[in-house]
Amino acid sequence: MDKKSFAHKFLIFVEELSYLPSEQIIMKMMQILDHLFMVNNNYNNFHNEPPHAMLLNSYVPSTGNITEQIVSVYGNIKVHTKSQK
Repeated sequence: MDKKSFAHKFLIFVEELSYLPSEQIIMKMMQILDHLFMVNNNYNNFHNEPPHAMLLNSYVPSTGNITEQIVSVYGNIKVHTKSQK
């Protein structure tokens, strides 16, 4: 196992993925939000959404501050999912 993957696994283990570089956090959060959006639109979404939401939460720093880019995408997903109900 190389140092990079070992470090990433360690951050997952200690639940501190928010210490990754901000560019990497933005990229991963965007991917997770895309998956969360897809899962939300599929059958049995009630059972399939929590793992994606928990993973998304693991990238949020303890301060709760996230970039405007992520807030905007998250807001669009929330509005879309609310309008479906």
